[in-house]
Amino acid sequence: MARARAQDEFTRPTGTVLGRGFTINAAQVIGAEAESMRLDGVIHGNIEMDGVLNLGETGRVEGDILAESARIAGAVHGSIQCRFALHLTDTAEVTGDILTETLIIDKGAVLHGRCQTSAAPGGAVSSLTYATASA
Repeated sequence: MARARAQDEFTRPTGTVLGRGFTINAAQVIGAEAESMRLDGVIHGNIEMDGVLNLGETGRVEGDILAESARIAGAVHGSIQCRFALHLTDTAEVTGDILTETLIIDKGAVLHGRCQTSAAPGGAVSSLTYATASA
């Protein structure tokens, strides 16, 4: 049942797209919508959103990610915390710690860090706060 819910997390409509070739330098990028964001560019700063982050192969995040769920195909240099599910595709490269309820790692994905999967009694990761990524 948890696996089915995790897959459903990735089917939300895309509300925001940051295309290839775009770079955002910010202390924090906040998305209040419960939709998803497609990122093929670069963000230097933390991302906090209520929806799903879809990081494409050309996408890169230099900061921490806090989201309901995320599918990572690009590079992340920071911690990732997802309330429900995190999917690292075969092209993902993550340098940082992971905390999520459900973790899916495809063959070929690279993870340099620690990961913890745990569910609270209510079915979600109990504490979602920014963690400091070890660089």
